[in-house]
Amino acid sequence: DGAPNDPGSDSDGYATSLAALVLCQRGYGTRDAPIRRAVAWIRRHQRASGRWYTRSLYSDRFQNYLSNMATAYAVMALSSCRATEP
Repeated sequence: DGAPNDPGSDSDGYATSLAALVLCQRGYGTRDAPIRRAVAWIRRHQRASGRWYTRSLYSDRFQNYLSNMATAYAVMALSSCRATEP
């Protein structure tokens, strides 16, 4: 909609997991504060179904697509960051 991003808004599974995945692939790890925070967020926000919810900014009809991507990125981020243990 052209509105600027709000840095104080809530995060979501897609953005947090993708950012963590990219950072870990570039050499960051759980010793780095941004990764620790991202991993903690990912762990706290996993749903009982095992998924990570992400609301579509385009249309609620497509929320499952982004949630599926968020779940894939979360699993990949936890693996890439070697943060598979609680």
